[in-house]
Amino acid sequence: MQACYPKLYATLHIFSFRFTVTKNDLIVCHRLKGVRVGDVLKLDRVHEIGSPDGKLVGRPWINPNYYTIEACVIEHGKGDRMRCRLPYKRKGIRRERYSEPLTTVLRVRDVRVNVPDLDGNVRVNGDSVGETRNH
Repeated sequence: MQACYPKLYATLHIFSFRFTVTKNDLIVCHRLKGVRVGDVLKLDRVHEIGSPDGKLVGRPWINPNYYTIEACVIEHGKGDRMRCRLPYKRKGIRRERYSEPLTTVLRVRDVRVNVPDLDGNVRVNGDSVGETRNH
């Protein structure tokens, strides 16, 4: 299936931030708690999957049976230093505070579309995942 759609992209959400990714892209997002470097995550909040030929859009999300998107945690670190100005308490005094937000870097390992067969079951590598028809 990957040979049929070599240039798949996906628009996904992490912490309410939208990212458009393809295979081997890096995502820098806010710190993900409870994950370690090397963990593989399955991303399931996908709004759109497409290729140059067409796209599949969810309202608001696409059913996770139709796709597989995996990302690996590369590192935990700090983001760029940001300067915040604090409100004035006295005339002529300017106060500033600096912060370095904690970040997590993810690498997208795989973007795959799972194709339903004629029976209505979604098959991935010959294994049935589940029904796609409403009975």
